[in-house]
Amino acid sequence: MAFDQRTKRQYIEYLRSNKLISENDYLAATTDELFNKYYFTDQKISLKELIGIQYLNNAIYLFNDHKLKEGYNELEKAYIFYPCEKTKFLLLSALTEIIGKENFEELPSLDYFVKLTRFGQENITTENVRSQFALITNFHLINRGNKEYYDKIYQYLTDSIKNEDYLKEISFLYNYESGRYLLNRLKVKEALPYFEKAYSINPDNTDAQMAFVRTLASSLQVMNAKDALPFVENYMQQYEKLKDNYAFNTLVILLYLGIATDHFNNGNIATGDEYLLKFEQIKETIPAGDLPIDLVADAYSSAGMHYFRRGNYKKAKEYIKRGLVISPNNPKLIYCLSSFE
Repeated sequence: MAFDQRTKRQYIEYLRSNKLISENDYLAATTDELFNKYYFTDQKISLKELIGIQYLNNAIYLFNDHKLKEGYNELEKAYIFYPCEKTKFLLLSALTEIIGKENFEELPSLDYFVKLTRFGQENITTENVRSQFALITNFHLINRGNKEYYDKIYQYLTDSIKNEDYLKEISFLYNYESGRYLLNRLKVKEALPYFEKAYSINPDNTDAQMAFVRTLASSLQVMNAKDALPFVENYMQQYEKLKDNYAFNTLVILLYLGIATDHFNNGNIATGDEYLLKFEQIKETIPAGDLPIDLVADAYSSAGMHYFRRGNYKKAKEYIKRGLVISPNNPKLIYCLSSFE
């Protein structure tokens, strides 16, 4: 078999990445010299290893006939009898080529992908795994819209792959892209758990964080503020980094102000004050100019009106002035204050 320069370079890089040749040797010789030295090693072999070499040679004949999968099967047998770096390299190269031509339209074909992950991160990086699963995602979910089969692919891989770093990459991409797929079909409620899972896997990913928060905000639009707040406060406790998210904090502020206003209007002053204080504690997380001034006015004026109707003008003015500290020159609050004079 005549090896081309690409294969020779790949083999030498494989040996280098696995620290099977020293850096000095790598720098001191040409690719051809290193390949001839390390691939065509002069060594004694046992009868068992000779059997492996026969399988290896048979694999090469099959590769020459463009029978990749059949050749790979022979290499697996070769490795059982002759488990050397040469055989391991050819296995890795064959798998890479097979996977590059595979669309995985049947679940058993995913075994090639699973076997590739068993080579370890010195040969297959998390980036390699992420890129390959992204191709699967594009083909089956995005281009074909076959969510049901895509789910089966994900389940097959997570049941079979043992490396936790690879599983994390696959799981993040699966959940994020599933969320996008459902959101694009206006299935907001179904999309939310996928985005939450993606965010929980990688809370530093800004795309996942924003997708989760925006989908959460959309899903809460059909709920009243009192029912929505437990969900939001649970996420606040569960995901620490959400406290630095502008969109999430804005959503919390809207809920606190809305609930405070409802309680003041219903005469539940103590509970209204509780939520007003919660608002005041979180309001600094967004610029003052971005505060919802209408809701600020509603909350503080509703509290002021509660006391005004009961003749407690001093307390009524205190609430209005408290609101004006937060939202200076607020027309509604200024009007309320003047009417209390």
